[in-house]
Amino acid sequence: GLAILEDSGYLPRLAVLVDGILSRLGMNGRAIIPLILGGGCVTMATVTTRLLTNPKEKLITMAVLGLTIPCSAQLGVIQGLLSNVGGVKPWLIWSGTLFIVFVLTGMVLNKLIPGPCGNFISDIPPLRLPRMSNITKKTLLRSKVFLDEATPAFFIAAALVALMQISGMLEAIIKVSEPVIQGVLLLPKEVAISFILGMVRRDFGAFGLMSIPMSATQLITSCTVLTLFVPCIATVAVMVKEGSFKTAMGIWISSWVLALGIGAILARLLPVLV
Repeated sequence: GLAILEDSGYLPRLAVLVDGILSRLGMNGRAIIPLILGGGCVTMATVTTRLLTNPKEKLITMAVLGLTIPCSAQLGVIQGLLSNVGGVKPWLIWSGTLFIVFVLTGMVLNKLIPGPCGNFISDIPPLRLPRMSNITKKTLLRSKVFLDEATPAFFIAAALVALMQISGMLEAIIKVSEPVIQGVLLLPKEVAISFILGMVRRDFGAFGLMSIPMSATQLITSCTVLTLFVPCIATVAVMVKEGSFKTAMGIWISSWVLALGIGAILARLLPVLV
């Protein structure tokens, strides 16, 4: 899809169109590329932040991707879960919350992170029909880059979870988190397992919610918290590579605070709205 946008000449136009909006959030129009890719895989989108030469813009883009953009696998499962509640209201609450967090995150980081944003200059090529040969080459190249970058990270993530499960550490983490899940988020304690699995693969966590009986309020809250929750381990590994360990841990810890805070508010506000 990205190759078609590029080869047709529309992607530079899209970058120009959104530059004015994204510049208010500390990014420029070029950041639209990782933001679009984030809807497919946040890990790959984080890799493409290397297109942004300004350190401030790159940091803000990585933070926004890690905090608010759901990958396609998680998005599909969450949409299925929200459809069980019925109507468009649950979807509007979920998507509206993500949009507000997206905007506020960009605005706050733009104020807190020192330094100016880079200027965005782009040629506007003529619109043309995409060439299948170009699309095929770009798709194969990017698929190879994704596999080279993400496969080791996913392998390490799976190995770590397996070690945690065998050693009993995973069960201990779940027991420690139960008071937070029940007391702060007002959710069933079984949801803790989904949140832990979401740290490995976001869609794993979303699938875990399917077997837990919950009210409409609890379901919307859990879906929102799971989306805002920590990025998968593979994404964190790529954040370390593209940024630094300090940057990755800052985004990781911030996502905990943000997800639990938003979840606590929704758990108490949604009974009035739903």
